[in-house]
Amino acid sequence: MIRTRYVVALFLLGLSSRVSATIFPLNIFQPYDPNVYKPYRGKDVTTDFAVTPEFGLSSHGYSAEEFPCDPPKKGCRVNVLRLWQDEQDALAMLKGFPLNSEIGSLAQQINVDDDNGVRGHICFTGDLDVRYNISLSNRWYLPENFILGFYLPVISLKMCSKFQDLTQMITAEDFLTKSLLTDNLAANVEQLGNGYKIGSWERTGVGDLSAILDWAKVFPQDKPFLKNVRTRARFGLSFPTGKKQDVDEIMSIPFGNDGGLGLIFGIGLDLRLIPILQCGVDVEFLKVFSVERERRIKTDVSQTDLLLLAKTCAVKHFGFTHHFNLYLEFFKVMGGLSAGITYQFWKHEDDKLAVVGNNFSSDIANTAKSLEEWTYHNLIYKVSYDFDNGQGGVLSSPYLALFYKQPINGKNAIVTSTVGFIASLSF
Repeated sequence: MIRTRYVVALFLLGLSSRVSATIFPLNIFQPYDPNVYKPYRGKDVTTDFAVTPEFGLSSHGYSAEEFPCDPPKKGCRVNVLRLWQDEQDALAMLKGFPLNSEIGSLAQQINVDDDNGVRGHICFTGDLDVRYNISLSNRWYLPENFILGFYLPVISLKMCSKFQDLTQMITAEDFLTKSLLTDNLAANVEQLGNGYKIGSWERTGVGDLSAILDWAKVFPQDKPFLKNVRTRARFGLSFPTGKKQDVDEIMSIPFGNDGGLGLIFGIGLDLRLIPILQCGVDVEFLKVFSVERERRIKTDVSQTDLLLLAKTCAVKHFGFTHHFNLYLEFFKVMGGLSAGITYQFWKHEDDKLAVVGNNFSSDIANTAKSLEEWTYHNLIYKVSYDFDNGQGGVLSSPYLALFYKQPINGKNAIVTSTVGFIASLSF
């Protein structure tokens, strides 16, 4: 029986490796999120395998706090391609390059400093489709209340991008800007930006593989309104197996930590208040180590984040990520039927760039809005059924759950409402 379990486990891991956007501000589940696998059930099982498909319904952005809204308010809801700026500036895009370069020569022809607030401005609109985010997990229950788990996501996203040139046809400068730059903006950006595409894209592939060691222990309590207390702790690594950000695609989303090794640690506390009511809190932290690779950077402080022509090698120092869950669950109210709600909060602190070489300025590069702190808030509604019969043996504890995730607020982040299910088999 043990041999069979390990063969199945290795098969599932091998299958998934052939197929989080944690660092990017997108609120899809991480495969090791406590909300997407079967809860700890004690010593009656030794192994469980789970698959959690998540499907996006609709996506939008929440702007940064100081972003202008009508009326002004914190966390203004915006289109996904207006996350960092409401309009993109094609004239500012040409600034910061040597005068004898192709871009510098074009900037002088158009006179990029003569910006009336409309000329050369572009309005982007986008539709992000989270086609699926499938989390795969294999967990082994070890002695002394330890659990060793391996987690891997398979993700498919599609971005539909459109833009409108806001340049008017009034002055000679308007006609010149349109004829030399904005009438054929996509082709000009691709040529001047060394392959940078501002049209639609789609990506499918594997995310970052995570290995996490959990510890959980239940302490029974003989009190009227407290039946037991469970403490949890975990430590793990996230390996850079996922697709990295494509610097040649507009608002490309990495499938993980964008090439960085991640250090994961967290703690949790669960309380069983009465036989059918439990609540808990879980706090998790993620530290991603710095990565050096080619990136799009600003060459002038007036530039906007979706129109960046400069591509150079830079070291990215990732900010600290905080993840917080608070839940309330009606536990096994009818057989194995449970229902609960979770409030989830994510916060990622400012990233920083260190440009390699002397051709560009790190100070200017770090004025990008996309490097600033982001947050988002979710409510997760879940109904589950645990078929655990307490008898042990193969497939003794199937577990099924349905969930709906509702984004409720955020800052500098893209959020999507999603639905999905969890299917787990235990041995």
